Amino acid sequence: MAVHVRYIKAIPWPGKGWRIQWSVGGLEPTDEIVLERSSSPEGPWDEVALLPYNVISFEDEWPTNRSFFSEWYYRIRVGSTESVPVCSKESGSLVTNEIIRQHEAILKGMNGRPGYMSAHFACYKRTLQGTKCHYCRDKVTGEIIISKCDVCKGVGYIEGWSNPVKFYGRWLTPIHRVTQLSNFENEEEGRTMAMAAYPIIEPGDVLAEKGTGKVYRVRQVTSVEPNNIVISQNIVCSLINRDFIESKLEFPE
Repeated sequence: MAVHVRYIKAIPWPGKGWRIQWSVGGLEPTDEIVLERSSSPEGPWDEVALLPYNVISFEDEWPTNRSFFSEWYYRIRVGSTESVPVCSKESGSLVTNEIIRQHEAILKGMNGRPGYMSAHFACYKRTLQGTKCHYCRDKVTGEIIISKCDVCKGVGYIEGWSNPVKFYGRWLTPIHRVTQLSNFENEEEGRTMAMAAYPIIEPGDVLAEKGTGKVYRVRQVTSVEPNNIVISQNIVCSLINRDFIESKLEFPE
């Protein structure tokens, strides 16, 4: 499968710089992602970071004294494949950037104060590419014969999950417990979470909550997007039963 860039986005990082998030298909474990920055869409381009193929975002703190009036262009490159440059100015206006800043300040906290009723999460995304897992696949047919594989966590590829992206969110709805005959008898269903613009969450993503050992699957995402700029996201997710191997994904310390 040829390498192809699904999307690349530049998201404001209040007080620090820009967060770049992307999705690339057709990667191999030996591929490296080159993130580049320029003051012009035509270049010249400076290399910002050289990243493993399963990394999906980067937080760029340079320049520290950047202005929302300044234009910075970012692109990613894998071999001879290049993405279309994305401009930081296209990430929003002063109004939307201020809304993002306030959302993050409420969730993360500031001036030594904790965030307002927030929790810390890590987002895992399925990559569905890489080295086929030889622990759970049949050596002849290549079909998955073990669903609860501790190596690939049920994806079928050893590198099937992206590097986790940490973020803060806040639960909007109370816990609804349903008792069932399973190893995890009290299951939580249909909880809604509020979060800021980063990272961009998609249905199917897996979220690991810090300190609780709970892991959730994203079912639905509703985002607020004035002028097509994501400023906040509401997520409906359900707790992953401990019978499923995805529940082994953990918040990285």
